[in-house]
Order: sequence, then structure tokens, then C-alpha cells
Amino acid sequence: MNASTWFVPGRIEVFGKHTDYGGGRSLLAATEQGIRLAGRRTCDTHVTVTSAHGGSHYVDTVVRGMRADFGPPPSGAHIAVTTSLPVAAGLSSSSALVIGLVLVLADIWELSLPTGPDLVEYIAGLERDVGVRGGAEDHAAILLGTRDALLPCRFHPTRPEPAVPWPADQTFVVAVSGVTAEKAGGARERYNRTAGVLEAIEGRGVLLGALLDDPSLVEQCAAELELPAARRLRQFVEESVVIIPAAADAVRCADWRRFGELAERSHVLGREALGNAVPETEALAHRARSLGAVAASPFGAGFGGSVWAVVPTDDARDFAARWWPGETLITRPGGAATRLT
Repeated sequence: MNASTWFVPGRIEVFGKHTDYGGGRSLLAATEQGIRLAGRRTCDTHVTVTSAHGGSHYVDTVVRGMRADFGPPPSGAHIAVTTSLPVAAGLSSSSALVIGLVLVLADIWELSLPTGPDLVEYIAGLERDVGVRGGAEDHAAILLGTRDALLPCRFHPTRPEPAVPWPADQTFVVAVSGVTAEKAGGARERYNRTAGVLEAIEGRGVLLGALLDDPSLVEQCAAELELPAARRLRQFVEESVVIIPAAADAVRCADWRRFGELAERSHVLGREALGNAVPETEALAHRARSLGAVAASPFGAGFGGSVWAVVPTDDARDFAARWWPGETLITRPGGAATRLT
């Protein structure tokens, strides 16, 4: 194939704050906004990317990883990237870029990629080579998402669960706080320190997956940990085992009061256990609820980023204008990455 064009969405982490890399659960939605990558084969051996997105370190990592996995490519490539997705805003713009690069280069170089959850695991592994201790929730939402439905997913390995239909009368409004949520430089160190708490717990012989299958063991394990680690362990298990299944049921039953209560519980647990909240996103979540959103929560890696709010579809534009004078997105759950040409 001499040319290839893909649309790759971003993602909203509805529930599942820092749970994926521990083998927990997330409840996810792809966005209707995303990035478009148009690539073509070139006669040299270089891969060049034209983009206002940035992220040259991601490009280098993808190309190096694919060359290691598939051998020397038969050609070079030029890829032009355009986006309707804010960068470093917690909407997985970096994962969308990595996924798009892999998909376009595989087409141009005529490579056979794995499919489904195996593709999620493969690309998440490539992105971890950037130096981030991330999981696979971004890649699952972007590659496995279903239009007009939330995706519940368990990780290590990636195991999608039955989709949760999203009603036509409710919509996500996302406020971009303006505080960047990058995973590079000093931000990478802060993110990895948060992720490392679960690794340290597992290093003491605690099997996180076993706790999800038998939550009665949680308090016994927590009693043997120092307070910050015990709090993090309880957050991980409650989010994965209690909050996410209950939130999925609340959506199915259109019980928005319950959905809002669960979002607030997830928010509080995350703030106390993760230490990644910033005043700007906290204030946005509080204001969304005061304006009548049925639920609102900061999401993503934390240390900045965005806040989602669920509001009646007919009121979404008016709500966005009243909520935040900065950048906002209005989106329903979108579909997975799609080849356009």
C-alpha cells in the first residue's frame, strides 16, 4: 500500500483512576474528536512527520520498535498529522498519536499487526518504551471503543467486558483546565512515582489480581502496609470491584443520581490516594456539579488535564458556555480508530 489515512479518537476515562497498570478495571469512552494521520510511502529510508502535535520522541520510539519487531522497512514514509484533540489535556492525545503512527506505517509497509486486545497490548508496550509506567486503558478505548457505548475493561491482560449502551439524552462535556497533563520530563517522574506505589505493593508479595477476585483479603493486606500504600490499595480495589460495576449498572438503569454519587466517590478516593489533584481541576468539577451536571470528575493521569461532566444532551452547549470560558469539548462516546483510505 503506497498511502494510508486513519482517524484515531481520544478517550475519556469515565472511571478507573490509575487502575489499569495494576490489572484493575476501567470504564472508558472514545471521543468523537481525534487526530487524522495521512501517510505515504517515500523513496528513502526516513520516516518524517509533519504535525503541530509535537511528540517527536513518540515518533522515534514507534519507528525504532517496529523496526525491531518487523525488521528493516521496505521504504521511508511521510505522515501529516492534523488534530481536533487538545494536546497534553488528559484526553490521550499522545496514545492516539502512537496508535495512528503504528496503523499508518503498518499499512504503508504492508505489515501484519495483531488484532483486538492483542493489538492493544502490542501498542501499549511500544508506548511504555518512552519511559512511562502506563497501562493499556488509553489504547483499549481507542482501538476497542464502540460508538454510543461505554467500554468496561479489565487489564493485565486486556479483557474487554460487555459494552454499556449510552443513552441519547445524556452527553459528555469536557473542560480543558489549561494545566498541561504531559507524561514527559518532570511530569513523567511525578506520574511514574504515582504508578510505582502499586508496583511496590506487589513487590511485597501482594497479588493485586488476586485481591480483585477476592476483595475480602484487602484489609488483611492493607494492615501490613504503611498508610499511604494502604490507602492506595483500597482505592484500587474499590474503584475496580465496587464503583465501576455499579456505575455501569447505573447507566443501564438511567439512575443518574447513583451515577453522580459514584463519580464523587471515585473523585474523593483518587484525590486522597493518588495525590495528583490540582486546584484548577478540583474547582472545575465542583462548578460543574453546582451548575446541575449529574456527575463530574477530573480524569486521566492527573497533575492537570481536564474534567468531564455529564449533562442533558439538549443543554450541552449552553452548559459548556456557562461552565468554562476556556476550551471545551462536547462529545458522545465515539467509535474506535478507523481507516479512511
